[in-house]
Amino acid sequence: MLPVGTVLHPAHLGVLASANVRRPLVVRRPVVGVLSTGDELVDDGRALAPGQIRESNRPTLVAACRAYGFDAVDLGTVADDRDALAQALTAAASACDAVVSSGGVSMGEIMAEPIKRLLRHVADEKGIPYQLAILPVAATNSASSSIRSTTT
Repeated sequence: MLPVGTVLHPAHLGVLASANVRRPLVVRRPVVGVLSTGDELVDDGRALAPGQIRESNRPTLVAACRAYGFDAVDLGTVADDRDALAQALTAAASACDAVVSSGGVSMGEIMAEPIKRLLRHVADEKGIPYQLAILPVAATNSASSSIRSTTT
């Protein structure tokens, strides 16, 4: 009657009711949490200190998620600290269907370790494989980059 993926509005509900469809099969919108990592990120309007940059990725990713129909949750910025990241990711994983993070690649394995640990826990708990890819920051004057993956 209605194409799969139709976002139901009042007119759709009227059409369904007129066809005696009282319990249409529906799926809630996925909740996507978006967080950034980095001690250098500033998002509160204060003047930038040397080595700091404006946080622009997170608002862009939140808007993109919403534009594609997801319920996006802005999870803020997490410091470049392994324990803080592990805590933020654990909280995000329990509240969201998916988590998108931006930053942390310059910290390499220090920041990747909590992500791997959380993904392994979720994968073990739900019996599903996971994959983690990290795109390292390219060295100066280098046009090449690689993606390292860990799959279980």
